[in-house]
Amino acid sequence: MVSRRAAGPDDDGFLRELDAAVRFGLFSGPGWDERTRAEMLDLQFTARRAHRPADAREEIILLDGQRAGALVARREGDEVHVLDLAVAPGLRGRGVGSAALAGVLGVHAARIEVEAANAPARRFYGRLGFAVENDDGVTVTMRRAARPATD
Repeated sequence: MVSRRAAGPDDDGFLRELDAAVRFGLFSGPGWDERTRAEMLDLQFTARRAHRPADAREEIILLDGQRAGALVARREGDEVHVLDLAVAPGLRGRGVGSAALAGVLGVHAARIEVEAANAPARRFYGRLGFAVENDDGVTVTMRRAARPATD
């Protein structure tokens, strides 16, 4: 069962490890030794947190009570802006991200930005009803329309 809870100080180690695991591929290949890669991943993690809007909510995604990922989002009027969604690589493809996102979005319209080269993320959000609104070759903005409320 997938659930969510607010992230707290005890989650910092998990969040850093998750971030490094999902972004490892960005800093691999020729020229990236382990120390430099670790420093870059740490700098990126710290920078993203420092520039996050104050009203953004960071949540831990749980699968059967165990930490499985993280979700950061904020409300902007009638829309939810998803700032980050990360699921541990070994738990992908099991509906964890979809269930967590559905719980946050509900019937609201939503927006997310993904890297243009991140085809798996684009397919994932496309399956969830997001459509490309803008693609500048670096970042793709995707939106999902509000859903009708059901009784």
